[in-house]
Amino acid sequence: MPAPLVPAHIDLRDFQFMPLDVVRLRDSSMALKANGDEFRAAVMLWCVAWHQVPAGSLPNDECDLATYAGYGKRSRLGYDKSGWEKVREGALRGFKLCDDNRIYHSVIAEKAIEAWDGKLKLRHKRECERIKKAAQRAETTPSYPTFDEWKEHLAKTGEDKWVPASQGTCEGQSANVPRESHSLREHKGQGTGDRGQGTALASTLLSVEASTHVATEADAIARACHLMEEASGEHVNPSREDLVLAIREGVTPEALRDTVLEALASKKRKTNPIAWAIATARSRKTATNRTAAPSKSAAPRAAPTPKAIEPKRVRADPTIVGGILTSLKEAMRW
Repeated sequence: MPAPLVPAHIDLRDFQFMPLDVVRLRDSSMALKANGDEFRAAVMLWCVAWHQVPAGSLPNDECDLATYAGYGKRSRLGYDKSGWEKVREGALRGFKLCDDNRIYHSVIAEKAIEAWDGKLKLRHKRECERIKKAAQRAETTPSYPTFDEWKEHLAKTGEDKWVPASQGTCEGQSANVPRESHSLREHKGQGTGDRGQGTALASTLLSVEASTHVATEADAIARACHLMEEASGEHVNPSREDLVLAIREGVTPEALRDTVLEALASKKRKTNPIAWAIATARSRKTATNRTAAPSKSAAPRAAPTPKAIEPKRVRADPTIVGGILTSLKEAMRW
């Protein structure tokens, strides 16, 4: 009995699309010999196999296979035996039983391995970008792992982050402490009297703050993926849009992990605990922020009335007014 066609760790459940080799399918014995019901059942089994673990395989169980192919829940056996037996041979064309008691489709297994390598190459590229940015901040020469080196490191440690045995550093500078940038060193100790220097220093500080924010966000996403994977046993894609938004909204990796555990512990187990956990954590964070925000329902201060802003009128003394008028008459005679 042959060994499994796909390694046990290959999981493509986050791959929504399965590649289709048009010419290969068009010229295959499946397209030439299978009838409509057999072809439909075969396509259903291919789709299910794509999201099994390992990808490209199916359990060696008649009830499961019949159910996956659309012939389930019609008798005491749990599936429509007569209907399944009519299409079984054609639907399982291309599948073979391996020594792990699972059946593998050779073409789907081939495409699954290609898709997995593409996924790893994307993760390797992102890790090289992270290494480049870290080297730029530390003013060192970046040391990039080859894809095979990084792939071996991932298999041993389960971590994307590459930490070489020795890192090149500037003289007198620790490998773990980034060097002070030239722009900051030039402005250190200078007063704020020169407006141009003050502006340059402010822009430098803003750029440093922005780069630190990016690094912190990436670290938070990586930690969230690690914690959620530990809690659920499923791979979490760090480029998920909802995960990135959750971190930017202030949801902590620990909160995401706890929500995943909550989903798994619920009586009605969630079909997709990762998506449910991220959405729930985001909604709870939004509700918390609204509660903490100052209330806007307080009545605004009333605008002052015209009487309140009108100057008070003071009654004039008649004696003083008469004296003023007499002085004016005498002045006019002159």
